[in-house]
Amino acid sequence: MSNPQFLTGNYKEMLLEGLRNPDEAEQYINAALEEGDDTVLLLALRDVAEAYGISQTAPDQLLSQTDRSHFSDLIQILNALGLQLVFKRKVA
Repeated sequence: MSNPQFLTGNYKEMLLEGLRNPDEAEQYINAALEEGDDTVLLLALRDVAEAYGISQTAPDQLLSQTDRSHFSDLIQILNALGLQLVFKRKVA
């Protein structure tokens, strides 16, 4: 029988490796956004930040799961207006 911790560790490292590709990161964040759950989106943003090595320097409040009322309000307003938020990679 496989060790679940070993499998989880492998998955997380494979995920982070894939998210280092900007196109993969963009698709991952947008897929999370389409779920319509701000917790899912914030977790995706955390994963991408971790993949890029900026999870320690990213503002705690932005990636916090405990204080996300402003973000939830924004999503509700956009939904009421029939609009959606989309993340797109910046072209230099």
